[in-house]
Amino acid sequence: MKTTLLLLSIIFIGNISYSQISIDKDDFIALGDSAGVFISIFPSLDYHATGENMTWDFTDLTEESYEEEIPKKISTGGVLVNLYFGNLAPAKYKSSYFLPYDNGLPIEQIGTILANFMPGGLEIKGFNRIIKVANDKITYPGYSLEVAGQGVGIKSDTIELGYNLPFTYGDTMESRAYTKFSFAPIIDQVKILQYRQKISVVDGYGTLATPYGNFEVVRIKHTITETDSVNLKLDSSTDMWFPIDRVINEYEWWGKDYKRPILKVETEGVFGSEIPRKVSHLNNNYLHVNNETMDIRLYPNPTHDIINLSSATELEKVSIVNTLGEFVYDKICSGKEITLDVSQLVSGIYTLQVITKKGTVHHRIVIE
Repeated sequence: MKTTLLLLSIIFIGNISYSQISIDKDDFIALGDSAGVFISIFPSLDYHATGENMTWDFTDLTEESYEEEIPKKISTGGVLVNLYFGNLAPAKYKSSYFLPYDNGLPIEQIGTILANFMPGGLEIKGFNRIIKVANDKITYPGYSLEVAGQGVGIKSDTIELGYNLPFTYGDTMESRAYTKFSFAPIIDQVKILQYRQKISVVDGYGTLATPYGNFEVVRIKHTITETDSVNLKLDSSTDMWFPIDRVINEYEWWGKDYKRPILKVETEGVFGSEIPRKVSHLNNNYLHVNNETMDIRLYPNPTHDIINLSSATELEKVSIVNTLGEFVYDKICSGKEITLDVSQLVSGIYTLQVITKKGTVHHRIVIE
């Protein structure tokens, strides 16, 4: 009897260990990678439910638009960004890449304040998060953005922890980050202070079901309390601070080798209620493939009417996506070469999605 119980215990423990996957450095996006994601209309998702051996059924996600997540080299961010975060930066600030970030500094709110108090306002755009990837952790040493048409790099005085690595079910992480945004010498009248407190809990594991299949995942919830203050000094007698306080929640479902969360739900606290802001999810199983490992050639680009495409790997399907995320061309194919007739498409910039037996890659194409 004791032997039987012992064997059952071993089998049970083995199954639990197998289900609780561990997310490490190789599961995060890197330079050369590309991740295609759909932004979805927010359905009635129960994103709060979590725990052990969960099944999250999100198969009713409806696609609204399409985005590509492509890490950018620090050297492409401009002189100041490269100076602060490039190869010559101090070790703690020397970073791996940057990505657009729309859930940090509330640019729209700040822009509204500036428009009300400054002649012509102040255009702030292109907000990016600087990311440093190490074997044991992911950190965010600062930001980059464009102010009045000029690139600006902002170092965080206290660097935010993104993730301790590896992480698995039951782990908890805490972090604080303090950043002073000064736009001098572009403009001296505006300063922003940002203070973020974050608690991250890996609070569930199990199976995630999406329109593109089932995935073995762990779920992590980030709760971020952000206290921002915008200072306007319009003249010697006018010096005003405007507080912008927010509570942000980010729910992420991570699987092995997908380079970003398979599903991510972002919410924000509004008058005591949690309001969904954005739902993003991978649009198939292969969009994590490193573009540099795929030998894909296409020409001419730009083009007027045809695109010739060749691949070192057997082709399966080619699609074209417009800037609204709509699929405007689909073709099932075989072999390693194909000619696409794009003469019916209107002039503009598109994303060419190429699915091969090895994986999926994306290329920007221009139709004139």
